[in-house]
Amino acid sequence: MSNAKAVVYARKSIDEVGVQENSIFLQIDECGAFCASNGLEVIKVFKEEGVSGTALLSNCTQLLGAIEAVASCKAKYLVIHKQDRISRSIAKFFQVKAMLSEIGAQLVIVENGLENERDNRFREVLKGLIDEET
Repeated sequence: MSNAKAVVYARKSIDEVGVQENSIFLQIDECGAFCASNGLEVIKVFKEEGVSGTALLSNCTQLLGAIEAVASCKAKYLVIHKQDRISRSIAKFFQVKAMLSEIGAQLVIVENGLENERDNRFREVLKGLIDEET
């Protein structure tokens, strides 16, 4: 991962008032620390506030902007704090992963660390199914 470019994306729903673990600033700080400790250069940060994790992808303008920045800046990674910051819908989550794959980039979830790809896929599916129920 060393010396690769990364874009950071953070999202907080309007209904998450008082939920510190999902604070935009905490997410950005933890993503930044993760990038620094793994030799990634953060080139842009996108903050989505007041948008539900169940919103359609077309309503997530900052997420779409982050994906566009990954493509236009030739970043290798889109870094997020937790999987549910992309979506509470497993279909939308994997749609974003596919969009990144098409442009030669990867999604990195700080909460998961740098596990192998097979372990991450299994975790993403389980977490996605749980998130859809909450």
